[in-house]
Amino acid sequence: MAHVFCDWLDVTYAPDDCPYPELNTLLLACGFLVSRDRSGKCVYVPPNKRGTIVVLHSKRFAKISISGASCGFLRSSGYWLDTLAVLASSPHKVTRVDAAIDLPLDAAPFIRKLCKRYPDGWANLSRKAQQITRVVSTRSDGQESGTWYVGHSDSGNQSLRVYDKSLQMLDRYGEVIPTTTRIEVTASRHKGATLRDAETPAALFWSIAAPT
Repeated sequence: MAHVFCDWLDVTYAPDDCPYPELNTLLLACGFLVSRDRSGKCVYVPPNKRGTIVVLHSKRFAKISISGASCGFLRSSGYWLDTLAVLASSPHKVTRVDAAIDLPLDAAPFIRKLCKRYPDGWANLSRKAQQITRVVSTRSDGQESGTWYVGHSDSGNQSLRVYDKSLQMLDRYGEVIPTTTRIEVTASRHKGATLRDAETPAALFWSIAAPT
C-alpha cells in the first residue's frame, strides 16, 4: 500500500491571532531563509531551496501557506508534527489541504487508461460530476504525458489530479528520479478539512480518490 502524505497546506487566522512568532522561531531553527516584500508578506525557503512557506497578513485575516516541497522538507527533517502543533495553537481554519500518493508506474499509459475510462470528459468525486482536463506534452521517448485533472484546486470543491512526477522533476529541476505517477487530491474547509488530515491524510485521500 502506497504511503499517503500531505502535499500542501493553507491555514487562516484572525489578523490579530496568528502564531507567526512561534512559526518564525521554528522555521529559523530548521534553517529556512526568510525575506519580506513591500506588502509585508514573509516568504520562507528551506535549505534545499525547494518550496516555500508564505505568511500573509491583511486587515481581514492572516494566512500561512506551506507548499508541497516544504511539507516534504519538514517531514524529512523531523519538524512536521512540531509545525502542525504551532499551527494548531491559535483558532484557525484549514482552507486547503492536499493529500497524495506516489506510485512506481509510468504516467503516460496510466493517463491513457483514465481517458478511456471516462470518455465523456466527466468524473464524480462526490455526487456532482466535475469536468476532466488534460495538460500534456511529448516526452523524449515520444509518449504524451503530463497531468489529468478532475475539477480545480482553487474552486473550493474537492479536486483530483494524476500527473507524471518524473517528468515534472526533470522539467523543473533537471533531476532524474525513478518512474513515478503521483495521484493527489485537494479538499477545502467547505469539505471539513482539518489539521488532523495534514497529519494523517490517508482517510481524506481515499474519501475523495476512491473509486475514481
